[in-house]
Amino acid sequence: MTDTHYTGSAYIGVVGPDEIPVDSVLSIMNIERRPGDATPLFMKATKGYEARQKHIDAFMASTHDWLLLLDHDMVFEPDTLERLRSHGVPYVSGLYMRRRFAPMFSVWFEPFTGEWPLMPFTADPERGRLHELGASGWGCVLLHREVIEGTRPYLDGYQEVLEDAMYDLRGEKDIIGSDIRYPILAKQAGFTLWGDPDVRPKHIVSYPLSPDDYSGTPESIRAEWSNYLRKQVQEARAMRQGAQ
Repeated sequence: MTDTHYTGSAYIGVVGPDEIPVDSVLSIMNIERRPGDATPLFMKATKGYEARQKHIDAFMASTHDWLLLLDHDMVFEPDTLERLRSHGVPYVSGLYMRRRFAPMFSVWFEPFTGEWPLMPFTADPERGRLHELGASGWGCVLLHREVIEGTRPYLDGYQEVLEDAMYDLRGEKDIIGSDIRYPILAKQAGFTLWGDPDVRPKHIVSYPLSPDDYSGTPESIRAEWSNYLRKQVQEARAMRQGAQ
């Protein structure tokens, strides 16, 4: 059942460089909006995290309840916003693929267990239900204002979108991405990141790369990719334990 507490209008922020694929622009402008939802705002920056933070700041200065963050190089279905908003959860991501082919895998990560690095979500997720995530990308994510307000006390005065070492949690000084950092801090604040496998934007590489490409790959090949990725993470975790 949809939580009617999480309703209201949406600010739509798009991040990209000087040149944006026409198919992406058209798909973003054709995303269905309710009365009161903002027209998508395109913002460019030398670094993507700077533009995302500007969108968050602009959203928090607005009267909108939702922030939909999108990347410039993907093709979105018209019902993207409505599907994500319809779940009545405050923090939810669509499913899209990273910009690579072999191995092919999505931006999703399994729930955080306290071990580093996070384990990639290598399964072909069951459709028709939400999946708990440890992290995802910023490229197709919907946040309620409550998430940002509730997580700010855990940021220690820093910005939401920040490349950070998270030294207190990891004990290491190498930098991790803001798309890993923020969901972990939001979880500490009590907000779970959910993933909707039915919101499946296509990532433009040499052609729009879709989760359907992953789903359509023979299971034996997906298993090889999964074993490869998970082995990398397990080796990295073992190295961390050996260094402690």
